[in-house]
Amino acid sequence: MRAQNWTDVMTLLAVMVISNHNDKDSETSVFNDAALRVRDLAAPNVKLTESFAKDWMDANRSNIIGMTSSINYEAAVKQLTARLECLVDKNIIMTSIMKSVFSAQELDEPVQPTLKSPRAKTVNASFNPADIQFALAG
Repeated sequence: MRAQNWTDVMTLLAVMVISNHNDKDSETSVFNDAALRVRDLAAPNVKLTESFAKDWMDANRSNIIGMTSSINYEAAVKQLTARLECLVDKNIIMTSIMKSVFSAQELDEPVQPTLKSPRAKTVNASFNPADIQFALAG
């Protein structure tokens, strides 16, 4: 995996974490845990430490917050996922990102999934992340 691909993975992961509107410390903790899980599952050869993940999130937080706005969210996610299309193991990576974000968060209430920006307050049917089965097209 090239450095730009890993940056895209980290960015997509950060967008998913920050879009949940937690406090900064909670977001950083969830991001760190999820980034290390994705690394372990999808790219174990990537040299990523917890301190690097924290530093990366701190350095990129304002840019990521901009991507989670209702105006930019869909375009940002589409652009990031399109750039990951070239990867042979993209299904493993995307599934790892989703599983890592869901498992790193403590969920007391059902998630409200949507393809719209979470900041736009669009709500679809409730579901429990534990019930999710991913079937990504190759």
